[in-house]
Amino acid sequence: MFSQESETEMEPITYKYSPGYFFCPLVWHRWYSINPRLRQSNVDLGLLALRTGLENIGIRNRKNVYIFKESNGNILYFYLFATADSVAKVIPDNSEEWQKEVNANIQNNVLFAVFGIHFPSDEVTVQYANMLQKRIDLKLLDELQKSILKNPQLRLRQTDINFIQANPSQPASILIYSLPTISKDYLASIFTYLQQHLSSYFIKPQFSDDPMAPSSICFQPYPFDGADGEPLAPEYEGIIYLINKPKAEGQRSTGLGCFEMRLVDKQGRLAKRDGGFPPGKLNANSFSLLYPGFSGTEMLQKAARYHELTKCVQIDSFEDQGMSISKFF
Repeated sequence: MFSQESETEMEPITYKYSPGYFFCPLVWHRWYSINPRLRQSNVDLGLLALRTGLENIGIRNRKNVYIFKESNGNILYFYLFATADSVAKVIPDNSEEWQKEVNANIQNNVLFAVFGIHFPSDEVTVQYANMLQKRIDLKLLDELQKSILKNPQLRLRQTDINFIQANPSQPASILIYSLPTISKDYLASIFTYLQQHLSSYFIKPQFSDDPMAPSSICFQPYPFDGADGEPLAPEYEGIIYLINKPKAEGQRSTGLGCFEMRLVDKQGRLAKRDGGFPPGKLNANSFSLLYPGFSGTEMLQKAARYHELTKCVQIDSFEDQGMSISKFF
């Protein structure tokens, strides 16, 4: 069949759709907590980190709209919301339950909303969601490292502690170093001087004061005493240091963490603080605790130590005025 009509003579058919005609319902969402340190300026660094993670799937002629095709062919649209007004403009849900959820979370979180026809698979709810969380964590890590590098006495907040020490009962590793047997009578000295050396290389953390907090803000010690998992004594105060390894030229690894130092026996339990490892903090009168010879219970032990550290010389007269007293020793 042959037609002599030109294609240019055909009138185009125009369809007009109202705004939102192809809008898909909300099928899944997640709230991403943003540390206050990422919101200290007018720029929300947490929101920017999330947008950076989504920029490769962003729609160029639509602001804050991202499109993703799952391996099963399912098409999904992503949105990021940082204010209640922006949520209300896109998500037409006026239910009381939804409004309560938004009002309770929007101040300290960013909403990651997924729209589509079908519910997303683990490709989005697990893999993509975890990737975005890692983006926020890396940005927070970078900001904390820079702040601590500029000011090692930076006062950490509870949110910083939760980020650095997520779970005190599950440390990344536990390392045990053996001391020679001869050191058993000098544990107080070892413990004191070891703290001094560690303070030269690592940071003794400082914490901000929060009158509204139920307890003092600080890192928590490992809650178990020994391999049997016995709980620590309530009065135990852990000795914890902060490690900061910011990015540097020629340095492969970077990170931020904390570690606790203990003196333990061969079962991993806290060393008994008796004999050469007496209790109490050092003060002006406790120098004798650093060496067992000073605090022995036997008079002979104290006398022997006294003669070891002193020397008595009787001088009748100084005939030579230029003689130095050092010649007698």
